[in-house]
Amino acid sequence: MTEQRDVPFEQMRATLRATVSNNKAFQKASQLADLAYEKATEFNDLRKAAEVIAKELKVSADTLVKSTPYFKNGDPLPDLGKGAGYASNPAFEEAVATLKKGDIGDKVSIPGGQAVPRLLDQLDNGQQLTFEQARNQVDDKLRREKEPTLALSRAQEILSKSKTPADLEKLAKAEGLEVKTDTNFNNYTFPGSTSTFTTITFQARTMAYILKEGEVARSPLKVGTSYLIFGVTKRVEADLSKLATDKNSIRGSIISERQGEAADAFLKSLRQAYEKSGKLKIYQDRIDKIFASDATTTAQQ
Repeated sequence: MTEQRDVPFEQMRATLRATVSNNKAFQKASQLADLAYEKATEFNDLRKAAEVIAKELKVSADTLVKSTPYFKNGDPLPDLGKGAGYASNPAFEEAVATLKKGDIGDKVSIPGGQAVPRLLDQLDNGQQLTFEQARNQVDDKLRREKEPTLALSRAQEILSKSKTPADLEKLAKAEGLEVKTDTNFNNYTFPGSTSTFTTITFQARTMAYILKEGEVARSPLKVGTSYLIFGVTKRVEADLSKLATDKNSIRGSIISERQGEAADAFLKSLRQAYEKSGKLKIYQDRIDKIFASDATTTAQQ
């Protein structure tokens, strides 16, 4: 901890209002999911249950009933929930795993709400899949092969068109990307990063320190499976008159940062040695899915 301060209520009003609104929405969704489960088991029909809920929400029942593709644990379910992206959903997988063909399961959390699952079909282990049955897995493999290159070119294109941070923000929002403001990356988190926090933070700060106020970074910074692009909206030069009094704290901060870098370098070399000797195997695709799932959950809280 480097600072502790009281935040005025007016400054926190919007955040508190959003928190209360989200809590109420979650409670309402949970109540509707309970009702959906009750009606689904009563009618033995998800469609009829959806029609009951649709009347209360004043929407079409078609928007409330969805079918997933065939999937195994760890596969992405891009259409399951609001803003689900390409993350897997372990809670949903666990709920479905306990069902037999035709069974209706109790409510389970999905991105942006709740779901009442029903197992329509199940394939035996080792059974040969048709192309349509395997389409979800094929699409996921193709996406994971192409996505890193596409993300990099997309980030580079946005930076090339941005002359100022304002341009960058406008283009990023137009692309549907998340935009954040931070000071020296002190509070910024790096979702999807399999590198340590210290290394990524150091790289981001190093890139930012050479920029002038109003300038945009010329190249994206790779963060796990994603890329970070940014500009400097404000720059405050160091007050050298305080150097003498702050010397010890500055030295301590630098030492701590260098120790973190040394630890990162040691762990990286150790990992490479173990991988080379066959003592360690990294399932990077599973790690990336976990981080992607965590990032989705965090964004919705």
